[in-house]
Order: sequence, then structure tokens, then C-alpha cells
Amino acid sequence: YEIKSDAMMYSSVIDAWSRGQSTDKVERAWDLYSRMKDQYANGNIDMCPNDIIISTLMKCCSFAQGGEQAKAEGLKVLLQCFSDVTASKHLGQSPSPFYMLLTSLSRLVGDDAKRRPISASIFQACVKAGQLNAAVLNALSECQPELYVKLPFVVNGTFRIEDIPSEWSKNLPQDNRGNRR
Repeated sequence: YEIKSDAMMYSSVIDAWSRGQSTDKVERAWDLYSRMKDQYANGNIDMCPNDIIISTLMKCCSFAQGGEQAKAEGLKVLLQCFSDVTASKHLGQSPSPFYMLLTSLSRLVGDDAKRRPISASIFQACVKAGQLNAAVLNALSECQPELYVKLPFVVNGTFRIEDIPSEWSKNLPQDNRGNRR
């Protein structure tokens, strides 16, 4: 009986590390993800990066253990993940990476002023990808409330899904009635 490595297996390992207490889990997870990307670049199509694995890696970053140094390493890897999401045709095909980027950023960077330009860039990338949904908006409201309340469709701190500009969510799947989910 032979087990062949694929992206889902790598994702499962990274998910297990994210739940652990190891102080080097972010570094180990990034190394595994990098190895996966290298294998894909060398022709192993089973190692194609996807939104599940990148979101799992971001989750691992958000639970970095070991104080400020570990959080700094988590932020460094998170920003590398963001770079991958914006540069790859295989990533950013769903709202989940943008949600995880904002959620992880909230956990890693306590200073609102330091978080602001990063969260604005994540939000802009999400809108450009046409992947804005309620989960991303809720994550934005937690991560950067002053940016959230400035959105044209947010009234008294709330929004209606149908008021999101269609261009901002153009790549979301639609339900039976043509509404974006």
C-alpha cells in the first residue's frame, strides 16, 4: 500500500502544526508549503497551490507561539502568503484567503496604525479579485473598523449583501436566483 503526497496531505500536516504548541511551526509550515510549490513548478500537478492550503498556512501564522518574535515571524510569512495570493493564478479564487489574511493580521498586529495599510491592501486585492462577501466584510470590521465604516454601503455599522457593488463580488458563485453568495 503506497501513499502519494499531494496538496491536501500537505495541508493536513500544516493544519496539525497550526493546532500545536511548537514555537517553530510557522517556519516549518512555510518550508513545507515552499517545497510543495517547488514540486508543482517541477511538474507535479498534485502539488498545485490552492486556497485551502494557503488559508491553512495563514491560520498557522495567526496562532504563532513564543511571544513577539514568533508573531513577527508569523507576520512575515503572512505577508509572503499575501504576495502569493496576489501573484498566483491558482490562489485568491475564493474569499477564504482574504478572510484568513484579515483575521490573521488582527491576531498578529495589535497596533491599529501598523495594521491599517496592510488591511487596506488586502481589502483592495479582494475587491480586485471580485471575492468580497459577508465573511470578508465581517473580518474587515474586526481588523480595521475605521476602514469598514467608510465603505459606501455600510450604514450604522451594518451592511446588506445586496448593496455590495456587483463588481466587488463578481467572481463569487451564485445561488439559484442569481444572487451572489
